[in-house]
Amino acid sequence: MSESQKRDLVLTEEMRIKLREAGALGFNVEDKFFYIPEAYREKDDNGNFKIPKELCCVFILKSKDGLEAAEAEDNAGYMTYDTKQKESKMFLQSGKSRVQNLVEGILQVKNLYCEDGSKVDFDKEKKMLTITDKEGRIKNQPGAHVNAVIKRMKTGLQLEIANAINERKILTEEELRGLGY
Repeated sequence: MSESQKRDLVLTEEMRIKLREAGALGFNVEDKFFYIPEAYREKDDNGNFKIPKELCCVFILKSKDGLEAAEAEDNAGYMTYDTKQKESKMFLQSGKSRVQNLVEGILQVKNLYCEDGSKVDFDKEKKMLTITDKEGRIKNQPGAHVNAVIKRMKTGLQLEIANAINERKILTEEELRGLGY
């Protein structure tokens, strides 16, 4: 292939999608991306969202880069050697690893509803947690850490968001448009 032919090669949208789906496409590690939990994206038999899009919980996330992901894997477990028993023991720290992943990856949260009817919003850059109770009263908590949101998330949601961060689960343009983003 000549130099001019090489310069004329362009990554088509179709090839870009194939490479992204295969996990073989690089990404800008500083990019933020929207993630909406699966429960909010479910549709009924008529194609309508089961939960109104105005109530959607939206996470703005940053994925780990390749080096951060490898380090997180290394920190997720360790081995010890019991000299009396003459055996190795493996210890997994999946909860600690999951929480660290969420701390590093969650940048903003909008509309995280709680069982008592309150709504939680969080902005990591502004270090602001806002809780709106079911009567509409707003309480701002300046200086908040992302842990204030994570502690309100059930394990299943924590796992889903951690996986979104790890796998860089970017919603399609169609999904984002359908949800008003």
